[in-house]
Amino acid sequence: MAVLGDTGSNVAAGMTGGVLFIWDPDLTAKAHFAETAPAAARPTEADAELLESLVAEHVRWTGSTRAAAILADWPAEIERFWVLRPTPPPVPPVAAEADAVELVPQQSGTNPIR
Repeated sequence: MAVLGDTGSNVAAGMTGGVLFIWDPDLTAKAHFAETAPAAARPTEADAELLESLVAEHVRWTGSTRAAAILADWPAEIERFWVLRPTPPPVPPVAAEADAVELVPQQSGTNPIR
């Protein structure tokens, strides 16, 4: 998702997936991010390519003059974006669970897990 306008407060609260791009020409957006929001970073080169295509599609479908102006000065404007991407939750250790389960060859009508 790309936000090319103002935001309210508590941006990205509870964000558990996806990627959020926020255009921040006045350097005020971070003050609106939730305390629980993923860490904000500047877009990577791959992010910039994706974002440029999203903004171009937005212009194509809506005729947005703001988005067109952003594209017209893309090298400068990409520096005014933040990207928020949640980190995946830690994976619980499965080795401990695997040690607790013993698999045996299944015989007809028996449970293979002891």
